[in-house]
Amino acid sequence: AAVFAGVLLAALSLTAFLYYRMRRGDFAKARALGLPARACGRQAALPLLLIGTAGTLAGKVRANAAAAKTLADAQVRDIYAGTTDMTAGTTALTDGVVYLFYE
Repeated sequence: AAVFAGVLLAALSLTAFLYYRMRRGDFAKARALGLPARACGRQAALPLLLIGTAGTLAGKVRANAAAAKTLADAQVRDIYAGTTDMTAGTTALTDGVVYLFYE
């Protein structure tokens, strides 16, 4: 999840930088017409925010589906655990040894 979040943050940061660089003129015109800087920034960021949110959600759904399929297809062995009493003197182990049996 941390790798996904890091790549997502880097990609969205680069996209935001390029998007704002491309919209510099529109931002300057809106400011010259008297629109406050905060409102101008919000209006300029809205399309990027909507597309980024939709892409993030779509990627998350697809990743979860792929992970569920991988887990369903994986071959997982049955593992049984138990204890057995060992006869003193026949082994170097103490009584009540835990053993694992793989099928």
